[in-house]
Amino acid sequence: MSRRRGTFAEFKEHTLAVARGERSVDPMEPRLWHQSGSEVLKNYSIDDLEDTRRRIEETEDWVKRCSERSPGLGWDHVKQRLRGEREAVEAEISRRLPP
Repeated sequence: MSRRRGTFAEFKEHTLAVARGERSVDPMEPRLWHQSGSEVLKNYSIDDLEDTRRRIEETEDWVKRCSERSPGLGWDHVKQRLRGEREAVEAEISRRLPP
């Protein structure tokens, strides 16, 4: 299933336009929307971001252990996703902290 990235405001406007009849949904259009990571992270405090980073690292360790016990179950995708999430959180923390 295809996915589309965008802000919540874009998703809301798209949905309302369909509801008002101003546009129709193309059958080939993505059905899943994902909010851009950087936009979502701006709403969190530094303490929340630090906690999120810690939890992601714990999850990465757990996934590593599971993938060693049961290889080949799609763990690479999970590892990449977690790495991307952790890097986004770390970038937001770095952006906020003074040099």
